[in-house]
Amino acid sequence: MASVICGTYRLTLLTGPGGRIERGNLRTALPDLLQRAGGRSLPPPFVLGREEQIDIVDRAIRNRTTINFHAACGYGKTTLLRNIVALGAVHGAAARHIYLKSGPFGLDDLPQRIVGELFTSAEPVQLTSSECAQVLGHANSVIALDDVLLTPEWAEYLRRIMPGCALIIGSQQPVLSDQEEMYALGGLAESAAMSLFFQELGRPIGHSEYAAAQSLIDTVAGQPLHIRQAAALIRSGEHSFASLAQRVAGRPEELDRLSLNTLDTDERRLLALCAFTAGALLPAGLVGAMTDCLFAREKLESLYRKGLVEHPDDQFGLPVCNAEPYRALLFQHFELGSCVHGLLGWLVSRASGGAEAASGLEAAVSLLGFAADQRQWQMVIRIVRVVEPILFVHNRWATWLSALEQGVEAARQTGDAVSEAYFAHQKGTLHFFRNEAQTARHFLERALQLRNHLGDQEGAALTQANLAFLGVGIPSPPPPPQSPGGPSKWRKPALVAAAVVAIVFLALAAKTALGGAGETHTSPPTPPDPTLTISTSTVQPSTSGTSPTSTDRQPAEPSAEPAVLDFSLTHLNPEEGASTKEVVIRNSGGRSAVVQSVAFTGSDSFSARTDGCSGTTLQPKGCPVK
Repeated sequence: MASVICGTYRLTLLTGPGGRIERGNLRTALPDLLQRAGGRSLPPPFVLGREEQIDIVDRAIRNRTTINFHAACGYGKTTLLRNIVALGAVHGAAARHIYLKSGPFGLDDLPQRIVGELFTSAEPVQLTSSECAQVLGHANSVIALDDVLLTPEWAEYLRRIMPGCALIIGSQQPVLSDQEEMYALGGLAESAAMSLFFQELGRPIGHSEYAAAQSLIDTVAGQPLHIRQAAALIRSGEHSFASLAQRVAGRPEELDRLSLNTLDTDERRLLALCAFTAGALLPAGLVGAMTDCLFAREKLESLYRKGLVEHPDDQFGLPVCNAEPYRALLFQHFELGSCVHGLLGWLVSRASGGAEAASGLEAAVSLLGFAADQRQWQMVIRIVRVVEPILFVHNRWATWLSALEQGVEAARQTGDAVSEAYFAHQKGTLHFFRNEAQTARHFLERALQLRNHLGDQEGAALTQANLAFLGVGIPSPPPPPQSPGGPSKWRKPALVAAAVVAIVFLALAAKTALGGAGETHTSPPTPPDPTLTISTSTVQPSTSGTSPTSTDRQPAEPSAEPAVLDFSLTHLNPEEGASTKEVVIRNSGGRSAVVQSVAFTGSDSFSARTDGCSGTTLQPKGCPVK
């Protein structure tokens, strides 16, 4: 039984019926829960020929700016980022240096993961998006994000909520809107590439080999990964410099095929697993369990020496960008059923909150998606059942929600009412903690219906108890108190908005928007401006039968004063003492206009207490709405 604090509530995961919502202790300040985490050291990787990029990073760290190194697979983004973090720790930098690899986890979990690297707590805590922004607003760190599929909007969001941090991003494609902050990571210069050949070969390059080595470097455009693969083929005696240069001339991708030709059956099975769990870094023991390979570590180390897998922190894997080519070449060596069986056996034998269970999460998420794509519904149900409590306790709640969605679909496809009831209960409970009351009610009521039909009295009672919390909602935490007699040890936080909602004056004509905001499922949380944005529309009375003056020809120009209401840090659904603000709607145009009605879109957390505008003719002096 695991328990996590979220807001002023506690979620406890019971074995069998699912999550139970409970009221927790009133939380008045995040510093009471979180402490600075100790750093995790990284061994400095061997990096060559990147002095210019390290100088760029040094400037970014000094100025606390965001930069993006982008390149295709194999150009050394991961090596560069890990080197930056490792060197920062070795040199005793005042700011924390952390490295995060995105893997298969979604962007919604990213702020929580960064908080988890920087802070620790006595008991598990799941922060809301606003709390993550509040905490990260105090951070003074260097954060390297690797292999991430950020959008420019997400990159801007992270930059805004972490103003005291230097953010170093590695990606395949550019992710920033500012061209001056993006740097294409090219191949190594010839001298550095030759040094890498020397290191990988374990011997000097002979005078007679030098021209062929130069030709190989030109063919692969100085790409470090292909240089490592070429060196492995030469080192094994499969090829000489001259024969290999001739074989791959103009076709650098041929190195992948030649490298695969050297593999035995076990190595092909191991590489196939890495390809189908791309983005995950797995311990050798887990890979062995999933492939039933007795000598997994030795085989994986051989794959690493051949330039076919990554090997950081005593783990093995492939980046996402390398997945598709290897999947196509090694599909016949991948056995989904046996891999899932080995993975689930590994996970259930480990404590859900431990590091070993966490090491299997990335592979589980990858295989869950693949099983769903293959419509292997029973396998999807098995994976979700095992992995969802681990996602819960490790604060991967956005990924947990996605897994539950796949579980609900799989249960419906197979007619498994017991599993659908469980997943619907979990999904509805999780939507409650996301302050999505309508969706939470839908899934909890569906779970209650199914559990009553199945005669599951224990499950139905728990679902009914969770339903009773709807309408209360998850309040945001109040700001940290000021210390008496002196400044607070925490700066005034930059708070994320609880919601951004447009007040819409419904009319028969098109809206004249004074401001608004919206988001899609993949968008970042609302940026940290705790505001309510106003927009208006009106209908203009007919002027037929009259001769309009030049003033009358001017359209009505509704405006809101202020156009943005700042609610600061406020409870979304307070039991009493709701925050109230007033806006005045004016007409600065020459023609009269009638306000039809007032409504809210985007959230059910705000409402008009008094409305002095609906049904009235809009005048220059204005009418109030509270």
